[in-house]
Amino acid sequence: MTADLYPAPLPEIPCCMAAVTTYGASCTCWSVEVDRAQAPPQEGPALLRRTCCEDCAYRRDSVERQRGDDPDYGVREPFYCHAGMPAVVRRYHPDGAVVDGDPGDYQPYMRDERIWKADGSPAELCAGWGAINMLRRPRRSHP
Repeated sequence: MTADLYPAPLPEIPCCMAAVTTYGASCTCWSVEVDRAQAPPQEGPALLRRTCCEDCAYRRDSVERQRGDDPDYGVREPFYCHAGMPAVVRRYHPDGAVVDGDPGDYQPYMRDERIWKADGSPAELCAGWGAINMLRRPRRSHP
C-alpha cells in the first residue's frame, strides 16, 4: 500500500520529485503497513453514526484538540468516522528508514470521493460532524 505524502528521511538528499519540489517536506516513496487487510468495497450509502466513537475528533478531550487542531470540517466536505478503518502500524522508505505510525493515522480505501472501512462496508459519517452541522440522520446506523 502506498502512503500519502510524508517527510523525506534525508531532506538534503531528495529521493523523489515530491521531495525535490518541497525541499524534503513531502515524499511519495513511503509504503505503509496497516493493522488489517482491506476487503473489496461494497456498494451502499454512507450512513450518519448515531453516537460519537470513543475518540471522536469532536470530543473535548480528543487527540486533535490536544494538538491544537480545530475540528471544524464544514458541511460541504463530508467527515467520516475512522472506526473500522485500517490504521498505519509502520511506514517504510526504500532507503531503509522505518517510522512507527502515528495515532489517528488511517489509510482507508478511497474512490470517487467515497471512503470504505477495512471490512469493505461504506464508512460512516461522523456523528460529531453531523451534530455540529445539524444534519438529520437519513437512516439508522449501528453505534
